[in-house]
Amino acid sequence: MTNLAIANIRHRKLRSSLAAIGVMIGIASLITMLSLSHGTLDEVARRIEGIDADLIVLPSKSSLIFSEGAPLSDKYIEKIKSVKINNHELVADVYPVYLAIMPSMAGQQQRVFGIRKSDFKIFTRSRKIIAGSIFDDAFARYINKLRNSVNGNYQPEKISRKLLQSACQLVIDERLAKAGHYSVGDKISFLGQQFIICGIVESGGAARVFAPIEVIRFIQNGGINWSSLFFIKLKKQLRNACEHSASEENVIEQAANAIRKKVHLRIVPLSSYNNMLFESFKPIYIYINMASGLVLLVSFLFVMVTIYTIVLERRKEIGILRSMGADSLYILKQTIGEAMIISLFGTVSGIIVSYIARWAIETYRPLLTVDIQNRWLILAITVGTLGALISALYPGIKAIREDPVAALNYE
Repeated sequence: MTNLAIANIRHRKLRSSLAAIGVMIGIASLITMLSLSHGTLDEVARRIEGIDADLIVLPSKSSLIFSEGAPLSDKYIEKIKSVKINNHELVADVYPVYLAIMPSMAGQQQRVFGIRKSDFKIFTRSRKIIAGSIFDDAFARYINKLRNSVNGNYQPEKISRKLLQSACQLVIDERLAKAGHYSVGDKISFLGQQFIICGIVESGGAARVFAPIEVIRFIQNGGINWSSLFFIKLKKQLRNACEHSASEENVIEQAANAIRKKVHLRIVPLSSYNNMLFESFKPIYIYINMASGLVLLVSFLFVMVTIYTIVLERRKEIGILRSMGADSLYILKQTIGEAMIISLFGTVSGIIVSYIARWAIETYRPLLTVDIQNRWLILAITVGTLGALISALYPGIKAIREDPVAALNYE
């Protein structure tokens, strides 16, 4: 049967090839779109979840995904640190972050993490500086000295432009540096100032761009100690203080509840960031699934039309087979066999094309991540197989209903 199906396909090479190309386009689109959307967001989630912290503090009803500016006063930090469970302190440290948006860097919008120099290793998991150095904290020390002076002599408008300009420094990750061909010493326009790239760090940190938090605060809100969010590192001994602490998740949740009651803010476990990201971009996934489904539907309609046309053209051959004793099951298998071969060829070609697409995307848009996972390949093969079966059913039923006598007289 297989040999006969292959022979039939070879007899109509162009039509069969076009049908296979249709399947190839559908499968390649499915794999590439899913791998690109999930891969890019998963890469962002992995970077955030790699921060050496346990909890995220946000204003109520806000989103870590879209938040920026400075809605949280640093006065909350002392309140958070004072929280206890069973007279045991919970918090090892609190790391403030000021989020700002850089409109374009390497052709893509970048989220800048304004952080303290002392917290740099927390947000990069001690990744190495491969060029230059971390930004200095001379400006932060100067501002703090003014705040703590006897006179309370801190007046933002009297800070010299020269001092501010010398503190406008950025550390970017290696992947961004390669994508934008940046090097240490390059100047980037940001927040109305010229920032200098002072260092390049290995990829994988929480952000692609880091800046001194005091500088961002000064430019954005006159240096007032407000932040976009906090990251909380819990004490290792916390497990002993919590009740029913059989799992780490349970301990973290108990700590989050205790802190939430104290400060009345949104406290989220860092490990749930991936779910937050997915929920925030859920409408995009719905669109991607609908688009992929539409492309696949058109592809397999093309296969069905091709097989149906072949059946119509072979009415006489089908009649001969029926008159020679071929039963309905044999005819149906023949039709399904042709559809399966076309779809199998299209599916395999689509998988190959998706890998080519991944190479092209990551070469020309290196900040995007196309993560082709086994689940997408299994989904593609399943869709290709089921699509072939479904698309062959109507032509197959049409074939087995042919009257042998009428088919033999067909010209």
